[in-house]
Amino acid sequence: MYTDFAWECLKRNRVYINEWNLIQQRKHDVNSEADAGKWGLLRYVDPGAVNAKDVFWHPEISSRTIDILLSQHGDHSWESITAVPGVMQREIMLKDGTQCMKIYDKHSYFQLLVANPEMLADAVPACFYLSLNLPTDVRQVVSLCDFLTGKPSTLRLCKKDIELLKIIDGMNKGLSHREIAEEIFGAVSVERNWASDSWLRARTRYRIKKAENLINRGYLKYV
Repeated sequence: MYTDFAWECLKRNRVYINEWNLIQQRKHDVNSEADAGKWGLLRYVDPGAVNAKDVFWHPEISSRTIDILLSQHGDHSWESITAVPGVMQREIMLKDGTQCMKIYDKHSYFQLLVANPEMLADAVPACFYLSLNLPTDVRQVVSLCDFLTGKPSTLRLCKKDIELLKIIDGMNKGLSHREIAEEIFGAVSVERNWASDSWLRARTRYRIKKAENLINRGYLKYV
């Protein structure tokens, strides 16, 4: 399963976690687009979810969302999406009647916004032209074509990403700056270099500030 760094950050946001818990207690609609939109989501997702398969990002901020108009002709058939080995899908219907279909595998994902999903119920096979629906960034189309031909780009966490998530976890546990530094740099290094004007303390403060920015909407640039 691919790793969605933006979701890994948001699911650690205490305000989001508290809001999710409140929704569950009051039995509010998790599919409320308006409320979830402030987080960049199309609907609320359980922050305790083990993966991001049910995470749908709002099209206005997502770099992995492409508009699709179905027809009887095209350079891709709708059925060809599910024919790619290992590709799975999730879908939700938006209030305006648009269907948002998420296709994903262990490497990455894409969201397809289908303006006329009623064609999927017809007996005639549905197709679409990517070339007629170019988004602002042509690289999205190239990436989706690679995905559909079994050559997806891989979403993976680098060492710095993992480090930032560890810092966020430490902050949520109430760890001190020194304790967080020990998690990142090791107890021996902290013992030797922990002083008010040390390079280690400065780096720790910098990383903590970066982690705080990530969980407070900074994650949106990774969507």
